[in-house]
Amino acid sequence: MQALKVRALIFRLLLPFTQFNAPSDQDLALFNVVLQEVTGLMSVISTQDGFVFACHSDDPLERVVCEVVRSTADLLLSNRPERIKQCAECGWLFFDATRNGSRRWCDMNSCGNRAKAVGIMKG
Repeated sequence: MQALKVRALIFRLLLPFTQFNAPSDQDLALFNVVLQEVTGLMSVISTQDGFVFACHSDDPLERVVCEVVRSTADLLLSNRPERIKQCAECGWLFFDATRNGSRRWCDMNSCGNRAKAVGIMKG
């Protein structure tokens, strides 16, 4: 499981939602293959805070990929694709958790401030 390929796949999978479209069947099928690989590395464990998914791999990068793939699956299952947005400044994808769904930047402290500063300088 190569992290960069998984990252590119997740971007292709989620990007269509920013235009109120569905992902391609091919990208969804590829994601499901990756999801099956990740699921084989995961189990539910008990912690003092409750139950969590844990990735059983000695490779730290693979553990990160497990969590990202699991989180992507959770996002798809949340049935809130209208909240997946693309940053107007850097192009990264983010989940808009604002009450009115009007967020435009991945992070106000970096991209939002930069966009506003450019807007002020232009105007």
